[in-house]
Amino acid sequence: MVILSWLLLDSPSEDKHCLRCGLSIGIPSPPLHQVVVHCDIKPSNVLLDEDMNAHVGDFGIAKLLASDGKSVALTSAAGTVGYMPPEYGFMGRVSRRGDVYSYGILLLETFTRKKPTDRMFDGELNLRQWVSDAYRTRLFDILDANLFRDARADRVAAEEDHGREIDA
Repeated sequence: MVILSWLLLDSPSEDKHCLRCGLSIGIPSPPLHQVVVHCDIKPSNVLLDEDMNAHVGDFGIAKLLASDGKSVALTSAAGTVGYMPPEYGFMGRVSRRGDVYSYGILLLETFTRKKPTDRMFDGELNLRQWVSDAYRTRLFDILDANLFRDARADRVAAEEDHGREIDA
């Protein structure tokens, strides 16, 4: 199952899976002594096994960095529109930070249920900016309501129990 399918499912622990995925991004494998930069972190490249553990797949455009982690120049475009960090286009440089940016976009998509390629993000506005603009004043308006469904149900049940205790 790819994370794209999983994003459409109601899952009370989806944040845990996203965090597990994030822990694997940009971590060098000790025998390689090199850093693998994926260059295309997006929901369809994150696979979930039968235990719902996340694994990053499709390393077709990945780049290897020396153990010092310095960036390398791109010879061609890398990544997917909406998930690709700005510096890939502006500076033509690949670094570990690019995968972190793409992972951040993946998290924003998970928590808002908005794709970075949705029509509302044409022109100057993008998903990152939309969330940033809403962060201080209306964050809960843009987050997926299903993320809070269980918490709300628990709170309502607790309030009802408390009301019964007072009546008794």
